[in-house]
Amino acid sequence: MTVIICDICKQPIATIDRKTVHAPITGDQLHSPMPKAGVPALIPDYVDWVNMRCVRCHKRPFINDYILTTDKFEKIELKKKSAPKPKERGPKSGK
Repeated sequence: MTVIICDICKQPIATIDRKTVHAPITGDQLHSPMPKAGVPALIPDYVDWVNMRCVRCHKRPFINDYILTTDKFEKIELKKKSAPKPKERGPKSGK
């Protein structure tokens, strides 16, 4: 797990799994910033990117298409999750 920080105040706000994080980022992708200490997730699962707020500065924690980590302010590009392809609809078979 990688600790991520708010773009504005640089407060650690969550941990993420680099393999599964994608844009648009939502609360269900964010986990406790300090899981070993028993701290619960600070951002609820149901929150979307538009309504997400940092618990310290109350601003949007991600203002670009990347997220910052505590590891030397490394930037992780957020890849957009591709939408599922619509099912092809053929002619109805009528009997």
